[in-house]
Amino acid sequence: MGISKGNRDRIIHQLTLFYHTTGLPASFAFSDGYLYYSVPAVEESDKPCLYEAVTQTAMWASLHADQSFLFHEDKYHRCYLIASRLSFIEGFIIAGPFVTEEFSSHSVRNLLIELELPMKQESHWRQHLNSLPKRNSQQIHYLMESLSLSVTASPARASSLEKHEEEWIPSVNNSEAFPEEMPVHYPYELEQEFLYHLKNGDERVFTLLTEFDSYSPYKLGATSTRANKNSLIVLVSLLVRACIEAGAKACKMMKTGERIVQEIESSARLQSPYMLKEETIDIVSIFLREIKEVLANSHSPVVRQIISYIEMNICENVTLNDIAEQCGRHPNYISGLFKKETGQTLQEYLLNERIKRAKYFLAYSDHSLIDITHYSGFQSQSYFAYQFKKWTGTTPRIYRHKYQG
Repeated sequence: MGISKGNRDRIIHQLTLFYHTTGLPASFAFSDGYLYYSVPAVEESDKPCLYEAVTQTAMWASLHADQSFLFHEDKYHRCYLIASRLSFIEGFIIAGPFVTEEFSSHSVRNLLIELELPMKQESHWRQHLNSLPKRNSQQIHYLMESLSLSVTASPARASSLEKHEEEWIPSVNNSEAFPEEMPVHYPYELEQEFLYHLKNGDERVFTLLTEFDSYSPYKLGATSTRANKNSLIVLVSLLVRACIEAGAKACKMMKTGERIVQEIESSARLQSPYMLKEETIDIVSIFLREIKEVLANSHSPVVRQIISYIEMNICENVTLNDIAEQCGRHPNYISGLFKKETGQTLQEYLLNERIKRAKYFLAYSDHSLIDITHYSGFQSQSYFAYQFKKWTGTTPRIYRHKYQG
């Protein structure tokens, strides 16, 4: 199958960068299912399962052409992350296989029964599945960002690829590149709080940026320059997605992201933490302006003021009169305008925001239910439980168990 030398070098560069950054195998396949290149090279015994993943991914991608990234789990519970929309060539990058759990004899037997396979294969399958890399939800989140980096990064020119090879390939073994348990850096809650304020066009994102400084960054390169560039590329992928989710046009945001990534790659001033911080603020400012423009065109100033007031006082007993007084308008006017522009009553919106906040704490924190009740703005645990089940169809305890086990 024909492919230019430039694209071939780019594919090898992206797969190698991803593999050495995460320790997870990476492959490139054309959209017709043909497996072109893998890092590391695929063993003959592993080719059948990878080929099966490739063909299934090709079918899956054709049915989900609107999605850039896919999570695929095959019938044997082997997992793959797929970048299905590459800007420079028709095809996709597949990361994996990996698993999300340890397989006991009991779970393997259940799998064999489900697939109608002979029980004498239990030992083989248990050994095979437990030999695959194991990744938890936090690690998968990190892998998605790294895969996004691999798709959007602009590689060095083919002529200078060999010259810079040591800069972007860490001189560590796989277990050091991606330990079984990732080191704790900044908490996931901080990232989610940052993205929440960003999507609301809130300048507090700059205050939150200083909080990230107190945590150790992920090591995404062998040199400080490469690591800083890769960190910024991961940040850009996060910001692009946040802007799209906030209502910005996907095409415009992707082009903005690609332009910024190209500028990052060509920059010669990213050696120090100070330069990294300066560049981070500039990049966040660009995307914050985009979101503010989207928000300015979506709601009137009064409704934006209402949403901002609710956001700032979500833990308090917010009333219609409080909001009306804050906005300097009559309660009936406030109520009617909000319903007209958002399609929700103020009470529905307030409850929805509180439930979203509670779901976040239940999934990603170890706070007690009584604390989450108050953090989410509910006055009693019984009322919180009632509204949570009404809105989600399940109880807070079951919801937490689903995410935390």
